[in-house]
Amino acid sequence: MLALADSAIAKGEMEYLVVHGVERREINWGYQDMWPLNVDILATLLDGLKDRQSRGDLWVTDHISWHCYQAERQHASTKTLSMSDKSVSIELACSLDHDYYDRRLTLLTKVPAAWTKAEVVQGKTTQTVAAVDGQIKFNAIPGGGPIVVTDHP
Repeated sequence: MLALADSAIAKGEMEYLVVHGVERREINWGYQDMWPLNVDILATLLDGLKDRQSRGDLWVTDHISWHCYQAERQHASTKTLSMSDKSVSIELACSLDHDYYDRRLTLLTKVPAAWTKAEVVQGKTTQTVAAVDGQIKFNAIPGGGPIVVTDHP
C-alpha cells in the first residue's frame, strides 16, 4: 500500500487506495461482500503516509481536489507587477471558471537573498513564510487579487 504512495511521489502523479472497513479481530476469509483491513496494518499505513506528508513529499487529498489543483496549475499564469529590495508584487491568474476551480496553488518566488522571512498578503489572507536561498514557498488563489510579498524581520 505504501508502494502506491511512493509510486505517486516518484511520478508526480496521483494514486488512491480504497479501504472497505477496518476490523480488530482475525479476518473471516469465508464469503463476505468486503474485505476489511486489520487495524494494525492500517496504523502502519497511516504512519507511513504521515511520514511522507511531513517531509513535504505527499499531499493526502480527495480525487476531486487533486483534479482541480492539477487543472488550475496547467492553466495558471503569473506576472510580476513590481519588484524592489523591500517587496515583490505578483498577479496569479487562471483561465478556468473560478466557480469550479478555486483551489490555492503553491508558488515558489524569488526574493532578495538577504531575506530570512517574508510576509505574503493576498486580499484578507496573510502568511509568514521562511526564505531559503532567496526563495519562498506559499499558497495563493488564482484571481484572488494581487499578491504582495514583503521582507519580514
